[in-house]
Amino acid sequence: MTPVIEILQEFLFLSVVFKLVDNIVNGALSNRSKLYDTIIETKKLADLRKAYHCSSIAQLFNLRKSAIICVSIKRCHIV
Repeated sequence: MTPVIEILQEFLFLSVVFKLVDNIVNGALSNRSKLYDTIIETKKLADLRKAYHCSSIAQLFNLRKSAIICVSIKRCHIV
């Protein structure tokens, strides 16, 4: 994996962490509804990171990005 791809992956991961911390600091977690919204938003960011990770793997093997289905953080299935 190229250093640029690794840096971008870490940036996406850190954006998830920073978003959660920002919500905590700014009091967004003051009630259950906001907590749920924050968890959903954080999960969406994490899913974007997984999709990016799988697409970078596809690029390494010259596969189409649409041929990759991410099923978990730990593994990707090639369709």
